[in-house]
Amino acid sequence: MSNPTYKKVCEGIALAKEEMATVAAKDLGHSEIVDHNDPNFVNFVINM
Repeated sequence: MSNPTYKKVCEGIALAKEEMATVAAKDLGHSEIVDHNDPNFVNFVINM
């Protein structure tokens, strides 16, 4: 029987709702490493 308090996020790993909320609060909603809207970056990825 599954426990609704936990959400399976990866094989063998489960996080409590509170842990999921902590992770979600840290989500910036965008990458800090690359700008996915930068045409030069997009061309680089396409031409890899």
